[in-house]
Amino acid sequence: MALTTILRFLSHIMEPVENRPSDLPHLFPRGEYIVPVSIWADSISRYDPSDDCHITRVLHCKCRTDKEHEFLVVRAIHNESRAAVILATDRSPKLVDEGSSGRKLDGIAIASSSVVQAFDRVILSYDGKQHSVIHHFPSYDILCTLHYDPSLASPTLLQLSVILDVISKHTPEYSLYESQCYWFAGAAWDALECLFPTRKEKKSSKASSYLGLHIPREDQTPTIVEQYTARWEIVEQRATELERGRAQREREVRSCSKV
Repeated sequence: MALTTILRFLSHIMEPVENRPSDLPHLFPRGEYIVPVSIWADSISRYDPSDDCHITRVLHCKCRTDKEHEFLVVRAIHNESRAAVILATDRSPKLVDEGSSGRKLDGIAIASSSVVQAFDRVILSYDGKQHSVIHHFPSYDILCTLHYDPSLASPTLLQLSVILDVISKHTPEYSLYESQCYWFAGAAWDALECLFPTRKEKKSSKASSYLGLHIPREDQTPTIVEQYTARWEIVEQRATELERGRAQREREVRSCSKV
């Protein structure tokens, strides 16, 4: 058994890395990449539309131990290079300083107060493989899967970034009973399902539960979808303006070349 595990690990690390663009660090980082949702959303909003990525799969995952932490794992395909982008996103309490009224347990801050500032983050794979992001979490189960066909207008990572940023700004506090990791993962999942309905594969009903006890989660999907729609209109307007500016510059270049 030990030999088999070692061979699998060696085959994984020796597997050749696909052709990944080197000039898109917020999609294809060269090393460990963990940033707040707001920074990631702002960064990829500045990319050219041709560098967007269409989502093919979303996993809703739940850790088996500790606080039974929940998170999403997303797989997407870059439009131009066809390289895979793998990311995880989750919510935790913002770490408290040593000596203050809190403690750190297995990477999760447990605050004595029931409401603290939330840390909503994105973890990007540096080699296009899922292992690069899921090693941050203990053993877990997949609760549900959304399957998307990129050829059928699937959501993009830019759209996902807007959804996550809207959720993060809508409720920036981490509440142990109301807006914890269960709420964040569930809110993102529900928004994706509402905005981009697709085939769903459900494997478990353990979402938003701890030690078998269901944790009630307020459904704020209508509000989040409304805020996303308003934000997305601004993103599209900006993209249109950038495209017009690019077309104008190209016309000017062609005019100058004819003189």
